[in-house]
Amino acid sequence: MDNIRRGGIKLLTISWLLLILVLASVIGILYLEDNNNDSVIRSLRIKSRLTEVLSTIKDAETGQRGFLLDGGEEYLESYYESDNQSDSLLATLTVAVKENPLQKRKLILLRSIVKKKFKEMDETIKLTKNGNRETAIAIVRSDIGFQMMSEIEQT
Repeated sequence: MDNIRRGGIKLLTISWLLLILVLASVIGILYLEDNNNDSVIRSLRIKSRLTEVLSTIKDAETGQRGFLLDGGEEYLESYYESDNQSDSLLATLTVAVKENPLQKRKLILLRSIVKKKFKEMDETIKLTKNGNRETAIAIVRSDIGFQMMSEIEQT
């Protein structure tokens, strides 16, 4: 009888240990899955902000080119708004990637190219305002801006 009782206790103990092991495994898996979900959500938010940056720069180009072709100051409203918005988006991205060294380096590169792109657009606007529209259009035709946009899209 004692052997049967000891065998039953051993079986019960082993069953409890297996149950605890299974529960610990499930909790571990759920924890990892939750962390993965957070990473995916963070990555999607970053990608969305990057898409917004690109869209904002395209809006700025539209305003710049409208001004160069027409001379209407109303085109510059979207240009200046886009300039401010791109700064804000890049600042948001800086916070979002602070924990990821690779993304941080890429964002530094992107910020540099965006800054150059806005400098190029600023130059053409100033030239046009100062009566040098043909020089401004020659800069646009040189495809410098196109090359920068390609770099931005690839970054």
